[in-house]
Amino acid sequence: MEDGKLMDYSVYYPSVLARYFESLIAGIFMMPFLLGIFIFSIVYIIKNKKIIETVSISEVEGGEIVEKKIKYIHNYDSVISIILVVVCPILFVLSLSNAFNLISDFPHAMNRNFTITTGIVTSWSTADERTYHRVIEIKDINTDEIIKISVWDYPIHKDEILEVIYLPNSGEGAIIRRIDPDEFERTDKEILN
Repeated sequence: MEDGKLMDYSVYYPSVLARYFESLIAGIFMMPFLLGIFIFSIVYIIKNKKIIETVSISEVEGGEIVEKKIKYIHNYDSVISIILVVVCPILFVLSLSNAFNLISDFPHAMNRNFTITTGIVTSWSTADERTYHRVIEIKDINTDEIIKISVWDYPIHKDEILEVIYLPNSGEGAIIRRIDPDEFERTDKEILN
């Protein structure tokens, strides 16, 4: 926004769209994969019903023969299948909700209807000094709404002021710029406090 010119945000469209379609394709492939593992695990459990087996062991104690029954896990594959039957539906529901957000953003992505906002970082990521996938939360300075955004960028710290462009449902986005707090007018600084 130099010399009174409006900023051209179209330079950020390809990066946001690339991350959006990458997430959409991964989500679409993940759901049938999880569903397949779930169905395979149920079929495996039905075919191999006996998981815990009881064995009788005869021992001599004090001159008498004593029969003891010991239970042990007969088939560890079935135990793993049971764990998968419990975990896969949970992962399926989570990926379904993520896919729903991604699919509902499809019209926005095709029409390049992105949301642009400025906010203060409330949840941040400094995991690595390199460019890295980060999920952050920012508080919009105009609406006080907390927005969760997924970006690829350098470390992001709490209380940084960012201008971001993102898709409204999935939160796939990019950081347009990091704003120095001194750039804000007096009223904007009052919002920070």
